[in-house]
Amino acid sequence: MLRGGVRLVAMFATLAWATSFGEAFAAEPVAVITEIRATHGSVQVKRADETEWRPIEPLLALRPGDELRVTGDGQAVVVFRGGRRPKTVTATDSPLVIEAPQIESIGERLRRALNAAFDLLVASGQAQYPSPFGVRHGGLSSVTILSPRATLVFPGSVLFEWIGSDMVLYRVRVSGQQGVLWEETNRPRKPFFYPEGAPPLSPGTRYVWELETAGYPPQRAEFDVLSVEAAARIRGDLDLLAPSSLRGYPPSTVVVMRAGFLVRERLYAEARRELLEIIAANPDDPTPHFLLGQVYDLIGQPELANAELLKARDLAQGRP
Repeated sequence: MLRGGVRLVAMFATLAWATSFGEAFAAEPVAVITEIRATHGSVQVKRADETEWRPIEPLLALRPGDELRVTGDGQAVVVFRGGRRPKTVTATDSPLVIEAPQIESIGERLRRALNAAFDLLVASGQAQYPSPFGVRHGGLSSVTILSPRATLVFPGSVLFEWIGSDMVLYRVRVSGQQGVLWEETNRPRKPFFYPEGAPPLSPGTRYVWELETAGYPPQRAEFDVLSVEAAARIRGDLDLLAPSSLRGYPPSTVVVMRAGFLVRERLYAEARRELLEIIAANPDDPTPHFLLGQVYDLIGQPELANAELLKARDLAQGRP
């Protein structure tokens, strides 16, 4: 079972360190698989230094000389580092041999945003699946805060979400450095935005929100509002990681790239929201499940993380 995000955080920190001291280590992979369709076919990889084919996994990093083979109605999308347009691999054009990276003529800011997302996805692909013997089935039965939880958020509207019974009412409280900012009792269990009439949440500030209902222990989570400058920088990069800028990128891959960038910026609530949307639209692709499992791990929800990671493993192996 994953350990509450500690191993993933250490992995991402190692990646950032390697990047800051030179591109050689972080840029060794030249491609990463961002989409897999294996429920009516298969997708396999053969490493450049191996002779056997084996099934691929979500966010598998690829190096020059690696080969992809697709059978039946299987499909894989490969994203390349450096800005080269992605490649959708099917049975008609496989095996695909991965070549050395090509530097495309794109804006430097877009290249940096793409490479930042690419490097995070490569690091994410190194995560291991949990053991099925360590997973409790049946879902969460207690009250559990989902979002915002251990995350940065953009200034402005903040969406509050939690798991719990629909048969009870809840007390919700938001506090800052000066004490309680806003509180409401008898609230039903459904997502809501921080009220416009409540004292505003200040950029660059940490807040706590608490959730209480009869029969369950109180829940508490922290979140930080981005500074105005950081929010503007990140929003500018996200505008680049959009379908209008990434022509030729499949919609699911765009979301995966954006989610990777959001995770890198510690905007886990935003990454979770985008991944849930693409899962609803493409439930058979294991990659969003895999990345969502890591988001849950990073915010301290190992049970939800394991459920998503195991779902990703089943989908990658052709089991819907």
